[in-house]
Amino acid sequence: GDFLDDDGSGTLVFRHALVRDVAYAGLPFRLRRDMHNRVGTTIETRLADPATESELLSLHFFHAGAYDKAWAYSRVAGERAHSRYAYVEASDFFERAIESARRETTVPAPEVATVFEKLGDVRTLAGASHDAITAYRRARKHLADASTASADLMYKEAILEQRLGKFTKSLALLSHGMHQLEGLNDPHAASVRAKLATRYGFARYLQGRAKDAIKWCEIGVSEARRGTDKMALAMAYNALQLAYLRTDQEPDRPYGALAMRTYEQLEDLPGQGHSANTLAIAAHRAGRWDEAEQLFGHAAEIFGRIGDITNESNAIYNRADLLIRQCRFADAEPLLREVVETARAVDDEELVALALRELARAQSGMGKSADADELFGEARERLAALGLRHELVTFDAARAEAALRAGDAHTALHLADEAIRLSHELDGSEVTPWLDRIRADALIALGATDEAATIIEHGLAADGTGDGGYDRAMLLLIAARLAERRGEPAQPLESEAAQILRALGVVTPATGRVAAGTSSG
Repeated sequence: GDFLDDDGSGTLVFRHALVRDVAYAGLPFRLRRDMHNRVGTTIETRLADPATESELLSLHFFHAGAYDKAWAYSRVAGERAHSRYAYVEASDFFERAIESARRETTVPAPEVATVFEKLGDVRTLAGASHDAITAYRRARKHLADASTASADLMYKEAILEQRLGKFTKSLALLSHGMHQLEGLNDPHAASVRAKLATRYGFARYLQGRAKDAIKWCEIGVSEARRGTDKMALAMAYNALQLAYLRTDQEPDRPYGALAMRTYEQLEDLPGQGHSANTLAIAAHRAGRWDEAEQLFGHAAEIFGRIGDITNESNAIYNRADLLIRQCRFADAEPLLREVVETARAVDDEELVALALRELARAQSGMGKSADADELFGEARERLAALGLRHELVTFDAARAEAALRAGDAHTALHLADEAIRLSHELDGSEVTPWLDRIRADALIALGATDEAATIIEHGLAADGTGDGGYDRAMLLLIAARLAERRGEPAQPLESEAAQILRALGVVTPATGRVAAGTSSG
């Protein structure tokens, strides 16, 4: 009576958890196992569907040493937790299932591999990238090396290696997986080949190799159709849309919309989140910036709802990038700090580097030059270590813009020239108009007005409708500044620029100074 209470239904409960734990610890090991077995058997026999209490049955049968039952119920409990987006809980149950299988030696190796794969999946969603890679590798050890299932695991492992910034290792895994599938023409092999090719294309996209990315993503589309795999097809559509966004080419089909429609048909929330993110980038490039911000927010909301913190941070980063272009620096700063913190926690090295770069831009925009310089320094080191040369072009443009804002036209011009040189070594760069603006503005500050006028004239003669006319508007402001210096009318140029920027939601007043640049998204 000093330790127990009756809950009114005939069940006695301990008044204090500490007393319960001490009492349990004092039980002889054999009696403890027998009690767990009796409780587990009682629950199991009283229920029409024991799976509804798989969590309790997993616990009791494991500690009872009934490892065959613990294996079965732990798997079910893990899947139930996964369906509730409780990824840490799911991970615990899958680990218990694996330990049960280790002690119950009759479990077939392919079934153990399946649970290791599920363990990797939930660890991935929880942001535990290194632990997820370990689970996928252990799954492969339970499979034949040349199997389709093994190649599929390489695909998942490669995604995480990309997240960790290990692009060479990631591409090697994808190539190895495709090599293993050579000569296999069944639908399952085609589906896995589609995913491997698509991810290879996405890696090329991240490296700034847009043409190569399109080629591999088109292979992904073709293989997904051969395998009649709608999920793989939606992934390929989404990646192909992204690849086209990094070129001047128009896709032959609306791949972004096709991806979203397919994911909706499949009721696949993660896919809808990725698709919303891609459609937001497309809207951003098309100048529909209000729509883009809403879609980025929608993508973040979907990922947050399912507990995918890594992709939620990616979507938040993209929204913050847009806010910076609108000169809403104070709005972008807390979002980027949140992204940096999360990206560090989940070891997403690429996202850490990109978010630090954009955070530096936000600090520069708010006039905090010293803080911006420190952040720029760390961002560049990380981007260089990752080998993301395309992103280094954008970095140099951002750093040049910050130097120009701080009144250092010489440094701005040097950085812009270096960025242009690097972009020519790649497939070209979407930040070229931004770099040209920086060069023109720096040249005006240095008194080289004729050279600046040539750049402005060339830029205004080009097609400036992309990005909703943003590039043209910013160039018009610099042209207005040059006109003022020459004693020529500047107001018509400023008025046209202001009209464009107002439609895009840019909040900084048109001062004639470069206020923001483009970013890779």
